[in-house]
Amino acid sequence: MAGEGSIQAMINSLRNNKNLLRKRSIFKKERTFLSTKKEYYKAAQGEFDLKKATKEELKTLREKIIKQRKIENRKSWSIVLAVMISLVLILINATYKTNKKEIERIETAKDNYLIEHINDYIYYLEEGDKWIEKKNWNNATYRYEQAVKLFPEEYEANYRLALSYGYSCSYKNKNCEKGRRLTNQLLKLYPEDSKLLELKIILEK
Repeated sequence: MAGEGSIQAMINSLRNNKNLLRKRSIFKKERTFLSTKKEYYKAAQGEFDLKKATKEELKTLREKIIKQRKIENRKSWSIVLAVMISLVLILINATYKTNKKEIERIETAKDNYLIEHINDYIYYLEEGDKWIEKKNWNNATYRYEQAVKLFPEEYEANYRLALSYGYSCSYKNKNCEKGRRLTNQLLKLYPEDSKLLELKIILEK
């Protein structure tokens, strides 16, 4: 139909001329003929009649308007920059508060865990020491393993467990590999520890 052809032609025309449309900026005022005219009248007010202005006066006026536009642009960007900085500072502050609360929560949890389990930890170490004196390496190992489960990063529990592995390896030829592995792990953290160095020699025989 003729009508449909006309509508399609209009759509195609708009698509083809899409790139000719002027892009708009969120930071700059859109300048039209009317707004530019008002701008000139405002700048000329009190100095001379715009309708009767000479070329030199118009040139001076244009320079004045360009200067004003630059000042306005600087103000606009200053406001945008200030807002962005404020948002970044707010975000940093919020992140810091969140991290601080999380750290406090973790520290509180650690303190509570320590209070709750410290007596058991000491008990397991003392029991392990008693079994070591009685040369019952299996029972000693079991108690030290319980202590390590409570506080995996504690040196004393790990060293005594490695020592019980060393005794078990020397007297019963058991747990040798476990002893070597744990001793080497501890030596990475305490490379100059004389007790660990002696234990390593015993386990490597």
